[in-house]
Amino acid sequence: MFASTFRVVNTLVNLGMSDSNKSLILFLPDYGDGGLERMFVNLASQISLNGVRVYFIVCDASRPYLDDLNSGIELIVISKDRLAITRELVSLLEQYRATSLLTAKGLGLAVALNAKRQSSSDTRIYLRAITNISARIKHRHLLQRIKGELEVRKLRKLYHQLDGIVAVSYGIAEDVHCISGIPLSQIKVAHNPVVTKQLHQRAGIPVDHPWLLQHEIPVIMGIGRLTKQKNFELLINAFALVRDNRPVKLIILGGGSRKKKLIKQAERLGVADDVDLPGFNPNPYSMLHHASLFVLSSNWEGSPNVLTEALAVGCPAISTDCPSGPGEILREGKYGPLVPMNDIKAMAGAIMEVLDNPLPREVLQSATEKFTVENSAREYIQALELSNEQ
Repeated sequence: MFASTFRVVNTLVNLGMSDSNKSLILFLPDYGDGGLERMFVNLASQISLNGVRVYFIVCDASRPYLDDLNSGIELIVISKDRLAITRELVSLLEQYRATSLLTAKGLGLAVALNAKRQSSSDTRIYLRAITNISARIKHRHLLQRIKGELEVRKLRKLYHQLDGIVAVSYGIAEDVHCISGIPLSQIKVAHNPVVTKQLHQRAGIPVDHPWLLQHEIPVIMGIGRLTKQKNFELLINAFALVRDNRPVKLIILGGGSRKKKLIKQAERLGVADDVDLPGFNPNPYSMLHHASLFVLSSNWEGSPNVLTEALAVGCPAISTDCPSGPGEILREGKYGPLVPMNDIKAMAGAIMEVLDNPLPREVLQSATEKFTVENSAREYIQALELSNEQ
């Protein structure tokens, strides 16, 4: 056995309460600070409450959301050195003999499969597929598209080495099928664990943004990284058309390299005084709770958590009909309009329509039943073969 440098941060204390012999490793060596990480933490905590022993492996215990893991989860920190990661995961696979391992992102996938080959463990390796890779590549420049196609070839080989793939939406499952040839029947779909008690608690925290404290002028919100994917240029263009017809405000939460460009766009359109880009906010839920409308203007998605979060707190929403996820969340327009991508007039029209005729809060919240943490955990337990009934 290799000498191990990993350390256990949080020790299991609830094992005596479990009647299950199933166990799960959640492996995120490139753990960041986004929605993916928040979903993994939500999922880990709920699965552990269902009697499954859970190990959560990262390279940095100081990252966001990890403090929210419940006390029944063993948080393990491994080396940041990429040459050592595989060796340490081999050791952990042989020590814990977990039933299944779930990972995401490129590094986690490659390392997990490599470690499995080097170990004597029979742990099944699963990937959580979260984004529409084909759509993402389509929006790149020519040289980047060529590079993307080479990446897809590598992914295709890795996909066929997995014991299973869990997609966050049916659109993502179809994309995985298209790029890998794996039959759709072999790709499981499990919804994101978005809706939690904590989300509703945080939605009730008072807001301090002056536009949301007054109720005379409607406030539209966009949320996400200021990147090409989120296409906030479209939202600002559509907002300017709406602003020509009625008083309205726009808040876009998120950080990113396109902030200056978006501010200049608002100035050029003459709406800068009614557009605010305050940056990242760790609690967008209370702002959504008080907003008049949420707009998703993305070029591509997987299953956009923020759209689900808006509905969960009762905020009316519209979205571009981009691949993949918004159509499934909004039930093809039942819970909010879907507009063609890059269609400024259609988006402006949808904004005015919803501002005039918003759906009742309780109707919007009913759209998120599949996205509760309890339902998501049940779906993942089945998909990862963690149920004792299997």
